[in-house]
Amino acid sequence: MGYALETVQVAVRNRTLWVGDHAYPLHNIARVRSAAYVPDRSAAIRAFIRSAVKTAVAGFFGFIFLTCLGDAASEAFYVILFLAVAGVLALKAIQLARALSETNIYALMVETAGNPHVALMSRDQEQVYYLVHQIVEAIDNPAKEFSITVENIQGDKVLGSKFLGDNVAGNKVVH
Repeated sequence: MGYALETVQVAVRNRTLWVGDHAYPLHNIARVRSAAYVPDRSAAIRAFIRSAVKTAVAGFFGFIFLTCLGDAASEAFYVILFLAVAGVLALKAIQLARALSETNIYALMVETAGNPHVALMSRDQEQVYYLVHQIVEAIDNPAKEFSITVENIQGDKVLGSKFLGDNVAGNKVVH
């Protein structure tokens, strides 16, 4: 749904965190954490209601206009108006259903001396939490090494919202 998936190897080897082909020396990592992108479902509902009301009002005015025309407007115009209004409402309902079915996306955030970086994005919250704990353990224990293959969501836009811009506040990615 608006993003591509790839399989990525996440590993700690020789005191370096590898996320795909990106390397983060463990001694440079200041903080590792997760962040959640939660789709704004209430905004989708509000947008649907606004567009449904606008469409219904436009349909009502179209009906009034056709009624004012009297016999000059054939029944076909009423049918066309009804189909147009129903079609727009159906399209908006499909868009609403897609927006409501969006899943949360979780990011593995790696902070060095600068701003936080999104190292990995996944739909699996438990896997992201597991990676955070494994990386922290590797920072604390120099002998710790691990390797895991994960599904990564790639792209600089996720479901139409900026996600990889490292625009992070608290534990949520803001957009």
